[in-house]
Amino acid sequence: MKILCIDDTGLFLHLLNKQLQILGFHDVIQCNNIHRGMELLVNDAKIGLVFSDLWMSAGSGIDFLTQIRHHPVERIRKVPFIMVTSENKSSLVMEAAKLGLNGYLCKPIPIEVLKAKMDSLFPPSD
Repeated sequence: MKILCIDDTGLFLHLLNKQLQILGFHDVIQCNNIHRGMELLVNDAKIGLVFSDLWMSAGSGIDFLTQIRHHPVERIRKVPFIMVTSENKSSLVMEAAKLGLNGYLCKPIPIEVLKAKMDSLFPPSD
């Protein structure tokens, strides 16, 4: 499974990629805007999870989640989506939850929190 990570901050993308690798997820694709993210998602059926920043210069994570959940292709509509942000406003979480958000993580993400979220989405096999 590939993981798509979208953030307009290169340092955060680097850190998230390193944490995912530590947790055993090695196939990570990175980009810095939702337009490129949608292009990647549409063209790569192996993408099975999206991490997206909430606020980016070329469109928000809520915009991207809305596009995904209303996409005509079922595979894209159903991809798990985790929002990441340094902002912790319950109104934003509620708005995203109504759209079918699968998780909301605050930056910086402690690796234990990331592991727990990944385990909840993809339970480890014994």
